[in-house]
Amino acid sequence: MCIPVALKKIIILSLLIFVLHNANAQPGFGAPAYIQNFGKGSLDPSLIGTPLPSSKTEYSFSSSLCPPEGSYTIARRINVDGCFADEWIPLSKDNTSISEFGMMMIVNSGTILTNKVVYQDTVVNNMCPGTVYNFSVAIINIDRPSSCLFGPDFPVFEYRLEDDAGNIIGKDTTRPYVGYAIPNFDYKFTKYGFDFTMPSGINRMVVRLTLLRRTYSCAEDFAIDDIKIATVGPVVTSFFN
Repeated sequence: MCIPVALKKIIILSLLIFVLHNANAQPGFGAPAYIQNFGKGSLDPSLIGTPLPSSKTEYSFSSSLCPPEGSYTIARRINVDGCFADEWIPLSKDNTSISEFGMMMIVNSGTILTNKVVYQDTVVNNMCPGTVYNFSVAIINIDRPSSCLFGPDFPVFEYRLEDDAGNIIGKDTTRPYVGYAIPNFDYKFTKYGFDFTMPSGINRMVVRLTLLRRTYSCAEDFAIDDIKIATVGPVVTSFFN
């Protein structure tokens, strides 16, 4: 059956009005302007990822799935055979559930006498002045509660953005601490972050995650993933009744 052109226009306009009327705008994030997700692994759970350049962390790299104290490794999961007499949780995937075999940075920390940079990077600024962005990082504690006989000493982090002259664009901390991961519905990372408005006249930025000085003795081991900067804005979701 042929539909007159005028009627077609009325039908299309009516559908458009209906969709807009049933659209729900919610806060969300755009495509990342910067992201560090530590790459992608393979079906082999023992595969070790590429080490970070030494300028990006103050921890040393280990090619072991159970890195010694003061070092880190890049892997897609905690060792299937466990680490350190089963001290660590059986974390089987990174923060990005939609990315199969995604990797993360797994850190065996310990007592530190000064603040220690876990991750930092210099970002060439291709972002728009006056636009609101979100800077975030996903962190999870990988120690089991049963591993601390005399009580935990959880890690505390500062995450910050600076311009290339060292001026602070934004910063925050994970205070009071990053506590034990909850096993219900599988272990989940916690996202920490803050919004900021991009200043003008900035050519480069430094992203930095720092473990704050403390006499860590137990429950101080962790994994990080998805360090990113993304625009803040509404995500429009359409639904039909």
